[in-house]
Amino acid sequence: MSASTNHQLMIFLPQVPDLEGRLFCAPYTYAQLIATAQLSASQLQGHTLAFIDSDDALITAWAVLACTFSGINMVWAANGSDNAAQHASRGADIRLADLTLNNQTTLPTLSPDWSASKHVDLPTHCHDITLTLHTSGSSGHPKAITRQLSSIFAEVDAISTELTPTTAVQIGSVSVRHLYGLTFRVCYPLRHGMTIDQQLCRFPEDVIRALARYERVQCISSPTMLSALSRSQVLDTLDERIETITSAGGLLSDAVREKINARLSSPILDVYGSTETGVIAWRRHTDWRAFPKVEIHLNPQQRLVVRSPWCAETFTTADLAYETAHGWHLHGRADAVIKLADKRVSLVALNNDISADSFVDDVHCFVPQGHQHIAAWVALNTDGVQALCEHGRNALITKLRQRVSQTHDRVVIPRYWRFDLTLPRDAQGKLSQKIVEHRFNQPIRAPEWYEHQHQQQQQPYEITLHATIPLDLFYFNGHFDRFPIVPGVVQLHWALEHAQHYFTLPSSLLSVENLKYQEMLRPAAEICLSIAHDHARDKVSFVYHDRTSQQKYASGRLVFGIRT
Repeated sequence: MSASTNHQLMIFLPQVPDLEGRLFCAPYTYAQLIATAQLSASQLQGHTLAFIDSDDALITAWAVLACTFSGINMVWAANGSDNAAQHASRGADIRLADLTLNNQTTLPTLSPDWSASKHVDLPTHCHDITLTLHTSGSSGHPKAITRQLSSIFAEVDAISTELTPTTAVQIGSVSVRHLYGLTFRVCYPLRHGMTIDQQLCRFPEDVIRALARYERVQCISSPTMLSALSRSQVLDTLDERIETITSAGGLLSDAVREKINARLSSPILDVYGSTETGVIAWRRHTDWRAFPKVEIHLNPQQRLVVRSPWCAETFTTADLAYETAHGWHLHGRADAVIKLADKRVSLVALNNDISADSFVDDVHCFVPQGHQHIAAWVALNTDGVQALCEHGRNALITKLRQRVSQTHDRVVIPRYWRFDLTLPRDAQGKLSQKIVEHRFNQPIRAPEWYEHQHQQQQQPYEITLHATIPLDLFYFNGHFDRFPIVPGVVQLHWALEHAQHYFTLPSSLLSVENLKYQEMLRPAAEICLSIAHDHARDKVSFVYHDRTSQQKYASGRLVFGIRT
């Protein structure tokens, strides 16, 4: 689809009061942003498709305006990976990005020149270009969705009936590479002359730091981030700074929504939609209500059917719903309803029942490929981890199975269980099917190790690694079932593996000296492993200790040599 007719500028960027002084993103005003985009637009002449490659909201806003002024279409990748960039950029002839970001394509790169004049004459017309975005690909390969820019700004107008533009600074934890982030973190502020924080808040600590920087904020977030923030006490002290929180990109659980709403003066604005449909509905409590100009009805299978000015055609979603006195209620996805032993089973309902347990923080139920029974992948909270450590895995499974049996038939009770501290959901709150299947099929034989310190300037050479002991470590099986500990021989094996990986050593381990086990190593322990190489004596000393208290778990010395 090529760039189409011209439109008045007000379709995309209405006259912003005090253009010279209105701050878009420190230290740049709207005047500087527009002037920079106009300069870049002149450099884009002759190009047809721009690959936008940035997680930065300021860079993305500049790119959108530059392409709008020049009349060339845009495409985004599903994420920042090499494969996604190479796939999405096929057909593009220029890349728009900050020069600090590595170029994962062969395209020439254009970056903003912020030295452009602050004084600008606004053009009277802009091009209604197309934008191609990619879905997250959680259920397979990312899917390309193409939209008109004018349709996204039409969405912004609908959103503005519930999300009121203010003088608050907008912060965000969702990627501008996806429709939700692009609409709410770029187009919405442009439409209303709001000030933004350009950085993507990837972790709860980033959100908390951003909250502390400004007097008043609008927070554009996701269920995954809000779930993490709900466990932080910092929100209690920063409540007066939060004007509103918007959540979209996935299902926000009732428990998390209620927990955060109880601590804030303004309830969360929960937004329902998709890349295919754009925004559909909103809620602040239980019932969903359609945004203006959105038409909703149910098909015979009770699936939600949507029609709106920004959705190219009537779209049948995979979401099941029923009408209430005040709107709509969603109750799972059609593709999450399976048949087991001739019974229809809602995996969403099963997830909700398990997640309501006092030991559970998150859960994902699924039927593994090649199996006929349900598996549950459960993230335990602090109390759940304590129960696992004190009573063992089997006791925890028995408790959860008993809970499920109160509301479901026996065939629905998960047969397979996996436990972790968190589930690796993406920014949209989704789990990759590939990751889910890998977690089910592959036993965990070691934690993920992260290199913390690497000292090779003097003897002995020393490496310090960080790790968290997995809840489902393979070696817990049969080793004190009711009191899981990491066997000493496994700790010795890990130390040997890392010694051989980091150091050049003789081929054989001859002996272990001064081996001591001072404290039991339990599930969820946050540990450091320090290994030091004495090259002159071909020995490697090691020590496991707690990352916070420095309490030693084990220590010893590995002696290497050549067997004769």
